[in-house]
Amino acid sequence: MVDDVGLSGDFTVVEDGQEQISFAVIELGKGKPKLAGVNYDNFIYPASVYKMYVAAEVLNQASNNTFDLNDYYVVKSPNYVDRSKELPFDPRPLLHHGDSVTYNYLLDLMITRSDNSAANCMIDIAQRTNINQLIELYNWQGSAVTRKFLGRKLEDSAYKDAPGTMTSALHAADFMYRVQTNQLINPWVSLQMKALLGRQLDKSKLAAGLPDQVMYYHKTGWWAD
Repeated sequence: MVDDVGLSGDFTVVEDGQEQISFAVIELGKGKPKLAGVNYDNFIYPASVYKMYVAAEVLNQASNNTFDLNDYYVVKSPNYVDRSKELPFDPRPLLHHGDSVTYNYLLDLMITRSDNSAANCMIDIAQRTNINQLIELYNWQGSAVTRKFLGRKLEDSAYKDAPGTMTSALHAADFMYRVQTNQLINPWVSLQMKALLGRQLDKSKLAAGLPDQVMYYHKTGWWAD
């Protein structure tokens, strides 16, 4: 299928030069799960897909009673970056400086509308060191959340020169496998992740063409290049 749609070769990315796709499938049938893919261990910039790693650590900390998802967070500069909605039909307003919203609201906004301002706030709440410790816990070496959705000049000082966020299809597929089988951190976190991913509003990419009455869980991303 990858050959048929012309994605088996190299393509050019403005910042990275020649690149290849990273594609993985885990078949959940009878017996042992089966893994297949094309360049599934190739690391690429995942765009908004990496918000699922952020969400997992937020839920991990909520599970450990570090905070309550009903606690309030005040949005501050420079985290509010969205000037238009990714999905115009979503009635929730854009976040602005001084807005006071719950952690749960930010979490839902980050996943279901793929809101970048909410993601920046959630990264501050979870902290990148903690997100990456969770990634290391599952041996997803090479994957890392290093940047917010900000220009480098506006980044936190420790991350102004950080390399770009990366992941591979293999790690993303393992993440989704653990969500599906309730093995991501604990069953509560897995089920919360499943609920969030099942409510994502963007159906124009991975979910395009799937039947409306089928329940599926996904996180898509978009990048101009």
